[in-house]
Amino acid sequence: MLWATPQPAAAPWPARRGDRYPHITNVQFSTESLISDVCKLVERIRYEAYGRARHSWPEDLDEDGTFWFIDRNIALDHIAGSSIGDNGSWPAKRYNVLMDFDFSGTIEQDEYDAIQNNPDRAALPAGRMSDADFASGPWNPIGYDGYVYDDAADMSAVRFRWYDAKLGRWVSRDPAGYVDGMNLYQYVVANPLKYVDRNGWQAGQPNPSPTPGQPLPGAGGSSLPQCVDKSGKPIELTFDGDKLSGGGDGAQCSCPAASGKPIDKDTTRDRVDAYTDRVTTKYTFDNSAQRQRQRGAGTIPSGDYWIDTCSENSAANAWRHRWYSRGPYSWFHNGGQAQWGHYSWPITPFPNTNVDDENGNPRSGFMIHGGDEWGSAGCIDLTDGDATFHDFMDSVRSANAACCYIKVSVSYPRRFTTKTTTTLTPSPSPP
Repeated sequence: MLWATPQPAAAPWPARRGDRYPHITNVQFSTESLISDVCKLVERIRYEAYGRARHSWPEDLDEDGTFWFIDRNIALDHIAGSSIGDNGSWPAKRYNVLMDFDFSGTIEQDEYDAIQNNPDRAALPAGRMSDADFASGPWNPIGYDGYVYDDAADMSAVRFRWYDAKLGRWVSRDPAGYVDGMNLYQYVVANPLKYVDRNGWQAGQPNPSPTPGQPLPGAGGSSLPQCVDKSGKPIELTFDGDKLSGGGDGAQCSCPAASGKPIDKDTTRDRVDAYTDRVTTKYTFDNSAQRQRQRGAGTIPSGDYWIDTCSENSAANAWRHRWYSRGPYSWFHNGGQAQWGHYSWPITPFPNTNVDDENGNPRSGFMIHGGDEWGSAGCIDLTDGDATFHDFMDSVRSANAACCYIKVSVSYPRRFTTKTTTTLTPSPSPP
């Protein structure tokens, strides 16, 4: 739990007293409300799609930011003593969760009186999460995704760079480079409803990990069940550094695969005829425990992961193919096919899977994807096998008639694995 602890006047966010205010956060770690030490609501915060904060006073029942006569009129439709489940019409009891300031499940008389008797309060400017003159208690800087909001700049500090929620964009280039695509200023690959960025350098998923065989808690109390085959058995996959395989009755997967960047790449060229050469490339991968901890180069760490059958990113990749192939970027080969292939799927570690790097910081952004060349840091690379895996995922999704998750177990029985590709290319020195 977070605490908003007011500081002396010389601090960046001073306050009028030394109370502590616990934060109520959502799955994205965004502050949604502050409460007092006696569990009384202090203020509520809502967010637009890209994280622009909208502050509400406790008595603001229509959630427009302002507390005035309209909110008092709304309160007149309810009476003190109304509890959860009461849904009558005045003068019968009718519960309203926004009037339950202490979260007791009952609208107390003092809560009802506060709405009728407290003075009007104007809305705070968009983006601000607390009242700078401390009328509500603290001046809270912790907001969207747990970012630190700077009132003067009207932007959020995210460890490695600044985020402007007004624009829905970063204001500086991605320090990690092109890990999220060619747009170095784009926020979470333009999908803030699905991804978060904890440190300002790479998008990742905020969803809690499931317990094997149990529903996955999701937004709005929904759940994501585990995928099963035609006989009702759970569908699971394994990756051993050389192949992604598994499945169940009616859906089988066996795709050559590799992970991490290759530690060695050996290319030979043989003449086939006067105008054609055969180019053979051998890639060598290190699957050791040490290599699994190397951020930006290593293999996906050993352990258990899960993949959502409805998380395919084919549309985004199709856009990347069209746009990227117009420029001479080193990521693209053979006519402009993207490094991530035609399809990609994010995979999420289970809670017991250690994904820390050599410095103890968690790695993120794990994917299963295709491409035109073997090797991808922290991902399971299928190269041109992504279409086959797409068909497998599609069959699983169809058989389950809804989105579901598949467990992916990663282990490396061999330290070194190799992949070889052979292509025919025009000879650089024809007769």
